[in-house]
Amino acid sequence: MANAKKLKVPVGGRLVNAEKVGYKILSEEWNKYKLNDGTEMRIKTVLTSVARTEDFDQQGDPVYYFTTSNIGSAIVPAKLKKKAS
Repeated sequence: MANAKKLKVPVGGRLVNAEKVGYKILSEEWNKYKLNDGTEMRIKTVLTSVARTEDFDQQGDPVYYFTTSNIGSAIVPAKLKKKAS
């Protein structure tokens, strides 16, 4: 990659050299939960960036640094909603 974006990322309490890696979404599934109060929660984690570091783990695989964003929504039962004034 001639135009690879180089950066430093925190790994194990130190800054290490890394290179941004592109990706494509294969699937982003929602995790669904039913709360005891009847509310339905939907939550998913979305990958926002990935970088491959110059470090390797004990199996010889490169260590990746990534950032994510959590997205959530709630379907709330009518009995819990505030009445419009």
